[in-house]
Amino acid sequence: MNGVFFLKNILLLINIVIIFLFLSSSNIESKELKLNENINLTNDDSKWSLDEYQEITYYLLNPYLSDEIDKYYSKYLTISPMVYPYYPYTEVLSIEKTHSGPYLIKFRIKSVTGPHIQIGTDDITFKIGTGNVEVVKYEHIKSYELPERYEKYIKEGYNNPIP
Repeated sequence: MNGVFFLKNILLLINIVIIFLFLSSSNIESKELKLNENINLTNDDSKWSLDEYQEITYYLLNPYLSDEIDKYYSKYLTISPMVYPYYPYTEVLSIEKTHSGPYLIKFRIKSVTGPHIQIGTDDITFKIGTGNVEVVKYEHIKSYELPERYEKYIKEGYNNPIP
């Protein structure tokens, strides 16, 4: 248990450093991200793309994203939706630095089941500080109708699509 806690803290710290480096780069104009530019972190000619930074962020925060998705959908489904840590299933909508230091990161999640059958679309905003990831806001955007063969996973008392 202690090792898992330590690993989560290390991963969170790496994510915060990556986000800090990303936000402090010269590719930010008026605190808005330029999503089509590359960022050069080294003195040589190698470049990391924004897609790579976003993917690292997805992987590091995926356990938190999955937990929040499970909390919402467990009210309606007997199965846990999958959260894929890459675009187009997970995307960063915004990153904002708060006055007190932590960052607010808003994600759009398109959770799925089975062979990429979309269940719903949700926005989740996290406040990320040193050693801390906190959900600020969870907003369910849309539910999708499940194919007939997946209706058996809808809990009794709910219709297809779920709320």
